[in-house]
Amino acid sequence: RSALCLAYQNCPHLVDLNHKLKFLRWADFDSRKAALRMIAYWEDRLRVFQDEAFQPLTQAGALRSDADTIAISLLEILPVRDRHQRAILYVDTSIQDRTKYKRQAMLRAVWYELHCALNDEEVQTNGIVAVVYDEKTVLSEFDRKLYKHILHAINHSLPIKIKAIHQCHPNRYVHLVLPVAKFLLGRSLRARFEMHRGSKKEVLRKLQEYGIDAEMLPPDMGGVLKHDRRQMLASRRTRE
Repeated sequence: RSALCLAYQNCPHLVDLNHKLKFLRWADFDSRKAALRMIAYWEDRLRVFQDEAFQPLTQAGALRSDADTIAISLLEILPVRDRHQRAILYVDTSIQDRTKYKRQAMLRAVWYELHCALNDEEVQTNGIVAVVYDEKTVLSEFDRKLYKHILHAINHSLPIKIKAIHQCHPNRYVHLVLPVAKFLLGRSLRARFEMHRGSKKEVLRKLQEYGIDAEMLPPDMGGVLKHDRRQMLASRRTRE
């Protein structure tokens, strides 16, 4: 039986109308396209979460054993929107210290973060822009397999609209990993990819042209957004 059939059997409350609407909005209400995406989603969800796949994707549910990894998640939805009312997905590639987490746990943490964004109907409709901060990353931290799994989910199963990817302050190793990274992005995301070099002020000025202001970005990038992730996670856990 398909994973979707198992979901209907084991957690029908998670396959409700709101769940289906996420896929319909992603597919611009093309019902066949939405249905195929939903089937692929549950197959991927079962692979990523295994025995916990039919639990709610919450800190107390399917991710109850992943608190430490969630706290250092590679991807983070910032608590602001850009000027086009799109969610901002901040990616700090320097946190990829594989001595501090297991790849599968980080993949679950990424799924969790993206699902939290998708709980907002506005994000389902307007989509997400990714801002990738690359300056502090070292070559040994580039986890090709992790990125492959994340991008597979974004391209093939999650009902998420990535509107743009802004890679900022590429490090000196970028020429070694960029060909692999662009291949993993796939054709659709490659067309939305931009790279920004220069000083922090120069990069912030370039991002402003795309509707992303300094007030929307953390200090590492020269922004002024004040944000405590652990406090945000505690607040999110209470709401869940």
